Amino acid sequence: MKQRKLYIHYDSKLVGILTEDENSLLCFSYDSNWTADQDAFPLSLALPLRDAAYKGKVVASFFENLIPEGDQRRQIEQIAGLPAADDAAYLERFGEDCAGALSISIHQFQPAQPKEAHDKHVPYQTIEESIKKGVPVSTMLLLDGDFPPFSLAGAQAKFACCIREGQIYLPGAGRPTTHIVKLPIRSGEKLLDSVLNEYLSMRLAKLCGLTVPDVMILGDKVPLFGIKRFDRAASSNLTRRLHAQDFCQALGIPSREKYESHGGPSFASCYGLVREHSTNAAHDLLGLIDWVGFNLALGNNDSHAKNLSLILSSDGIKLAPFYDLVCTALYPQFSSQFAFRFAEVRSWDKITNARIDVFSKHLGLHGNFVISRWIILFDKLNKGFQELFIECSVDKARIKTLEKIGLEIRKRTQSLEKVFQKMSPKK
Repeated sequence: MKQRKLYIHYDSKLVGILTEDENSLLCFSYDSNWTADQDAFPLSLALPLRDAAYKGKVVASFFENLIPEGDQRRQIEQIAGLPAADDAAYLERFGEDCAGALSISIHQFQPAQPKEAHDKHVPYQTIEESIKKGVPVSTMLLLDGDFPPFSLAGAQAKFACCIREGQIYLPGAGRPTTHIVKLPIRSGEKLLDSVLNEYLSMRLAKLCGLTVPDVMILGDKVPLFGIKRFDRAASSNLTRRLHAQDFCQALGIPSREKYESHGGPSFASCYGLVREHSTNAAHDLLGLIDWVGFNLALGNNDSHAKNLSLILSSDGIKLAPFYDLVCTALYPQFSSQFAFRFAEVRSWDKITNARIDVFSKHLGLHGNFVISRWIILFDKLNKGFQELFIECSVDKARIKTLEKIGLEIRKRTQSLEKVFQKMSPKK
């Protein structure tokens, strides 16, 4: 196996070097100029700045979490002619534009970009053709005759791009992407309403007061889900990359362990991570409580640790806007078990007041505090649903999907509110 050396850059600065040892284990070393830089930041909380090299699982966990998972990865590897499950090979090919601020390549010095670079327009018909043929959309998106060097984590079919005036473009000359486009979920059948599901779920979250990026429906014959990247900041004609790390990266955990049932982080671990490291912890911790309550009410059973991120802003580390909010309970193909445990149970209909109390104590909170927060959230959810219903009233497809989501929400919130009423008053 080829032993690769990859250079990690932030803008024009060399952050460090990723290599493979004689046993093909990934090793990472920060560049000495980077560690001496007053503006330097670590790749993740699990990889603090230091002179000594890192090796093994903690390194693999950070870089592997930048790469697609499961069938998406296998299909791309096969089409691109890459060796299977070779993280370094994948990042060598697709690491120029990843989640967060980092750029990964074989170049020790960032190559000069041409003064004039043209973005490639991607017609909707091109994407629809990939869906019709059942092939990865990456096979249809060629930039200068090759696959665009963009890598997105996760198991769903999606790609990074720029969106202007409702049209999709691939940026050339190493410029950062600004949006992500998701295709309808395929799991034994084409779940075309998965796009509407995620769009409506994200809109509901915003109406409930959760911090989420801007979202949109794109496409012609087939709906596509568009979302503005929270790890990008635009000013004038300049787009900057912002450093981000999902919670698996921050905790040094590989994507295969993203679920608590697979040995991954508990909600208490995620809560503790924010409490310890956020520069606005009071605000962010309330946001996390609202997030888990919203997912519980929505029926988003896939709300695991990789669906939470920290972002580095000018005033420190903060909880990133929420993403990947979908009512997965609508689809019997997917697990009916919640991603996190509530005192050893993962089914919403088995949550009792005693289990909420235990769940809350693990966070260092009183059960009534969490309940009172969720009661307010459920009231906002009901009002937000009515507002969204009016907003979507002229679109039959959106109303049809929204009604299905609404039935799930009402079933769950009504049942949970009965549990809340049994909670003893705070002493």
